[in-house]
Amino acid sequence: MPRASCLDEKGQLALIRIAFIPHLARVNPAGQFVRRIATRTEIPPEARPLVDRLAEARLLIKDRRMVGGEDIDVIEVAHEALLREWKGLNDALIEEREFLIAKGQLEQDVSEYKKTPESQKEGALLAGNKLTRAREWLTKRPQDLTADERKFIVQSRRMALQRRMRVQALIGALAGVIVLGFAAYWYEQSLWNFYHWAAHVRGHVLTAQDERMLKPLASFTECVKTDGSYSKYCPEMVVMPAGKFMMGSPKNEKGRWEDEGDDEGRQHEVAIAQPFAVSQFELTFDQWDACIQYGGCRRIGSPFGGGKQPAVMVTWYDAQKYVNWLSTLTGRQYRLLSEAEWEYAARARTTSPYSFEGEESSLDEYAWYANNSENRTHPVGGKKPNDFGLYDMHGNVWEWVEDCYNKKYDGSPVDGAAWTKGACERRVIRGGAWDSIPRTVRSAVRGGQGPGKLVQMVGFRVGRTLFAGGGATTVAPGTR
Repeated sequence: MPRASCLDEKGQLALIRIAFIPHLARVNPAGQFVRRIATRTEIPPEARPLVDRLAEARLLIKDRRMVGGEDIDVIEVAHEALLREWKGLNDALIEEREFLIAKGQLEQDVSEYKKTPESQKEGALLAGNKLTRAREWLTKRPQDLTADERKFIVQSRRMALQRRMRVQALIGALAGVIVLGFAAYWYEQSLWNFYHWAAHVRGHVLTAQDERMLKPLASFTECVKTDGSYSKYCPEMVVMPAGKFMMGSPKNEKGRWEDEGDDEGRQHEVAIAQPFAVSQFELTFDQWDACIQYGGCRRIGSPFGGGKQPAVMVTWYDAQKYVNWLSTLTGRQYRLLSEAEWEYAARARTTSPYSFEGEESSLDEYAWYANNSENRTHPVGGKKPNDFGLYDMHGNVWEWVEDCYNKKYDGSPVDGAAWTKGACERRVIRGGAWDSIPRTVRSAVRGGQGPGKLVQMVGFRVGRTLFAGGGATTVAPGTR
């Protein structure tokens, strides 16, 4: 360890920690520790003499740069190897990895907030899990936050309180018409739903005429968009055309699991008679947070960060609660996909092991899996979509579907409906995850989990029934 002071080792490590974390180090998207440029004023005063000595030893670089139009002193690590090879520092960085990841997300949120037009700034403030976590930092470690970050957290908290005050005002206004004896919790929850509908959903739900105008592979969102085709308030949906496909895998498919009771067989034709919609991405923490804030979904852990990361640690029952909330909010039938619908959407008219007509060597372009994921989930939409415009159908996280997990397909529906009889003590999961090997993320692979089990590799994707059938041609269901 570099000797930078006459303090005992414990005291020196304490100064190293407050000097480097979070000011001089961060975690990049690949999960590696990399240097961060800090202003001298960001370094706590008690650690500045140590920083000066490390600069004299050429372990740190001191410079003057233009930051925000002002010429100020900045400091950065001379070489990122220091973050890996200085054991005391590396141990501290590993211990604080999750904080550094979340702190990087906070910096990005602050930057995006500053660039957001005034009329949309409310939607760019922190909410849900992010706000809860940031408020805790503001209380317990304010020295690790910049002035801009502290101000941003306070503004987010103030807006959350204003929203709550609006809800309380609505409660007072409606108190005379609410049935006496209703639990206060249900009063407030209903009004939160009303506020969310009025602020983010009203005017965006498709009418019957809108649905009739939909074409295959068209997309729609029944809430306010917050970032291109993405919304933190509800999923972006893509219209799947009606059609037929062969479900399961042939016995000669490369990578087929033969020792699992042949649960990919027997291969059979399924006819999807009516168009339906599928969410373009796996459900994200942003979208789950909206249900927490406005709909009563439970808080869940976030082992890989929030935002556009796929929501994990959700049970099958949690997924049902979310789609029921979204259905109530919009007045439209949101639901989990059936297993047949999931495979039909994943294959996108292909008959190959994956959703693209190529070799396994192309999988890196379409999926986060064991070979490239760095043992974690990644924000949705980072890889190529399949030909139906759906992202992450292979890897990132397993996805709950509606069906009970029955070995083999003997007796399964041939019309695309969910199989809700048989071994319902387990429910089907599809698609593989960030820790899956290539053969496990094939389109035909099936898995099963207890519906109440929490797993950091499992999330879900949303489906929606299209009552008007969109603009696609229907097909007659086939028979086996």
